[in-house]
Amino acid sequence: MLTFNIFASLAEVERDLIRKRTKTDLNTARAKEFTVEKRNNLI
Repeated sequence: MLTFNIFASLAEVERDLIRKRTKTDLNTARAKEFTVEKRNNLI
């Protein structure tokens, strides 16, 4: 059970790091006036 708690804590920290990096990168892109576009997939 202790091992599971350790891995869960590490996963939570990693999720927070990814969230911060993504937010920082999006703000940097907005500052450079670069727009993030979603692709429209044709079916």
